[in-house]
Amino acid sequence: MDLKQIHDLIKIVNKSNIGEISIEDKGVQDIVRKAARKVLLKEASNLLPIRVKDIANKYDFSYRNISFKFTKSRWGSCDQNKNLTFNPNLMN
Repeated sequence: MDLKQIHDLIKIVNKSNIGEISIEDKGVQDIVRKAARKVLLKEASNLLPIRVKDIANKYDFSYRNISFKFTKSRWGSCDQNKNLTFNPNLMN
């Protein structure tokens, strides 16, 4: 589900006169969680590669690729092939 679909869903719910939308509703929580993850991933994808490139140039190190993965206990990692993986939650 992309952000436009989420926005459209909220419009439909608001127009349907269902009543108040409870934040305690699991469906609402799922929609909000998915939307937040998408926003964090988009921000990370746009901003972190630029920042990593600047830092790599400043400190004279190289890397091969940058990827993103939501993890529970790490902010990021690197492997033996110089691939960097970052947790999009860095954007929080």
